[in-house]
Amino acid sequence: MLKGRKEEALQNLARLHARGDVNDVFVQSEYAELDAKVSAEAQIRSGWVEIFRVPSNLRRVFLGIILQFSVQMTGVSVIQYYAPDIFAAIGFSYEKTFLFQTINSVIALIAQALCILTVDRLGRRLPLISANIVSCITFAVATAIQAKYPASAGNTSAGYAFVMMTWIYNFAFSYGIGPLSWAYPVEIMNTATRAKGTALTSMSCWIANFFIAQITPRAIKAIGWRYYICFAVMSATNAITIYCFFPETKGIPLEMMDSYFERHYWFVPLNTYKPDYLGHGEEQLRRGEIHVEAAYEPSIQKEKAEIEQQEDKHF
Repeated sequence: MLKGRKEEALQNLARLHARGDVNDVFVQSEYAELDAKVSAEAQIRSGWVEIFRVPSNLRRVFLGIILQFSVQMTGVSVIQYYAPDIFAAIGFSYEKTFLFQTINSVIALIAQALCILTVDRLGRRLPLISANIVSCITFAVATAIQAKYPASAGNTSAGYAFVMMTWIYNFAFSYGIGPLSWAYPVEIMNTATRAKGTALTSMSCWIANFFIAQITPRAIKAIGWRYYICFAVMSATNAITIYCFFPETKGIPLEMMDSYFERHYWFVPLNTYKPDYLGHGEEQLRRGEIHVEAAYEPSIQKEKAEIEQQEDKHF
């Protein structure tokens, strides 16, 4: 629709939702909603200016940056990149480490599949918060095991308990943290800012990744198991941060994210705003009850007025 191929967009919606019936009520309602949003965003400026000019856009970019950065603070890259050294410190050979990591990969695939199947039922906040809490607990337990039973202790049971903690951690990460850290920033931004906004959020992930990759060998050599305490603490602070500042986006149409974040209080526990369509959006669309023109007219008029003011200043 952004490229003016509206008829093709309608046909695609029909194939997705109504077996090709372009006259289906749901298809027509969804099409009207998309068309209204595209029309509204066509009248505003896109790119970097919109990110820094509109407070709700800047807020969403910051949320994405924080979320992507927090992923690396759970210690996932430490386990992925330096597993041989980590498991050697608890008494396992490189051959056993490769076996453990193979099982870890299978666990990750299962967890990611479960995330896809359940995320629209559980939402975003609950998996993100609970997964970070599990990350905190598993890192704390694994750290205690390695501190009390190093490789020299020769305690096989403790070694396998350590491995089990990494598997539990990986399941939680692959279910609630990894997938949603990429999905959440994308869905909260509008079309005008999505490309540049997600570029910034992704950049924060890889900066953190580079940081962890560089300091981990030195940290393990210098302080050993104490290094893992950092990830237990940071996983806990991740959970608190998400609880306090990340709104739930379950059931919010992409076309309504702008108005949702404009009205949603920044400190989530104090928020009282609840959209009328929440939980009923699809049903209303199927009945053709959402009046998209009325819903978007205030935002369109607001943007028009701001653009006119800017133009007047230039003259």
